[in-house]
Amino acid sequence: MQNGILFDNIYVGHSEEDAKAFADETWALKHKIEKELEGHQSEKSETVSNIFDIFIHLFTFFFFLFLFSNIYMFITFSLISHYNDQLNMKKIKINKKSL
Repeated sequence: MQNGILFDNIYVGHSEEDAKAFADETWALKHKIEKELEGHQSEKSETVSNIFDIFIHLFTFFFFLFLFSNIYMFITFSLISHYNDQLNMKKIKINKKSL
């Protein structure tokens, strides 16, 4: 069926044999081609769907990798800063005692 056409290959008559012959000459040929094209389009849509799924999985993986690496860095730097502050406090106490 072509775009914009709602009805195609209309036969008006009394003979079933003529109607069958007309259908074989027109509708059957187009129907076979349309089914083949439909099969190719479904294969293309499956390929696009598979590529999209791969993209979503990769995006999710890299998003969580980025998220967890930033959390790890935050915790690491926080601990370093905390222990550095504690060392500085001990140095200050030691210096006060020595005075």
